[in-house]
Amino acid sequence: MKDLLIFVGTYAVAAFHSDRGPAFASKAFRDTMGTMGVELHYSSPYSLEGNWVVERQNRDLKQSLTARVLGSGRSWLHHLHGVQRALNNLPRRSLGGRTPYEVLFGIPMYVPDLDAPGKVAAETPFDINERLTVLQELQQFCDDKSSASAATLGRRDFTKTSTGWIPKVGDLV
Repeated sequence: MKDLLIFVGTYAVAAFHSDRGPAFASKAFRDTMGTMGVELHYSSPYSLEGNWVVERQNRDLKQSLTARVLGSGRSWLHHLHGVQRALNNLPRRSLGGRTPYEVLFGIPMYVPDLDAPGKVAAETPFDINERLTVLQELQQFCDDKSSASAATLGRRDFTKTSTGWIPKVGDLV
């Protein structure tokens, strides 16, 4: 839950969708999200219609893990991090063919586990000082035991991109 609060406070999340799991249906969670200006959307538990995005992602995750396990003979736990990172950063039509990583950070994500052996990462322009500042702010927030909420960190606006796309409620990210 702490990671979710840091993410919401850092990346200006506008909406959150849940299947009414106990952690996300509690009064404390609703109050915290309301304070942070996050709109909550709920669907019926175990409803394929209401949760089709997550169900589709789970299917893709299972298929990808199965393929890797059968190909290597290693445990699915060995492959989980790389597969999940890759699936979470596939280009999305709703993002104009960009990945969620590109929307947040303004550059493409390099995923070495998916490239051919020996392939060298392409140079990508980025402002290392800006990234360092964000990481330092996050570290300070995590270390600060006296902070009452993620609002003390201040919302960083990562929605401004070179194409001007700003996500709206209902967009798939």
